[in-house]
Amino acid sequence: MIKFETISTPEKIELTEIGPQDNLRVQRLRNASFPAKMIEGLDLDSQAKKIKEGIKKSLEKNIPPGFFIEDKGKKIGYLLLAKNPSMSKPEQQALFIDDLAILPEHRGKGLKFLENIFDRVLVIAQEQNLPIEAYAREKTIYGILKYAAKLGILDKKGLNLTEGDVLAQEGDGENMHFIRVDFKKKEI
Repeated sequence: MIKFETISTPEKIELTEIGPQDNLRVQRLRNASFPAKMIEGLDLDSQAKKIKEGIKKSLEKNIPPGFFIEDKGKKIGYLLLAKNPSMSKPEQQALFIDDLAILPEHRGKGLKFLENIFDRVLVIAQEQNLPIEAYAREKTIYGILKYAAKLGILDKKGLNLTEGDVLAQEGDGENMHFIRVDFKKKEI
């Protein structure tokens, strides 16, 4: 398994690995990042326990569970990963983007900001030889990947984006999509 050290990106953000002891920090960031109606009524203790269990499962499967996104030493978001059976090809395993949250006041930093985060996920997926899958909000990961594909960024990285149908609508009316990113087969 790749053991990541804290890294700095050109946008002055740092990515630091999450461990089981970080479940409460992840929960607090999640609650501060999402609209109140998305987290309303959730039992915070069971939410923290679920996050901790997910982190432990990723570690057991030899997958980094995710990382914090930091700006000048302040945690501004996180990304959680899991290794699960593929949603589109159940006979395969996939690296699943389980959750991504960035505090509202730190959003809108541009495509390069998120590309740096996604590059970390690509390294993990390549090392494990796994496609990347996610349920993606239309205005966040889904929209960003569609835009990156349109600009040719995914093609330059040797990636194919497969879009799925709208799976559900969130409480705020935003559509959720299934997405899959595969590494292109290298021609001989």
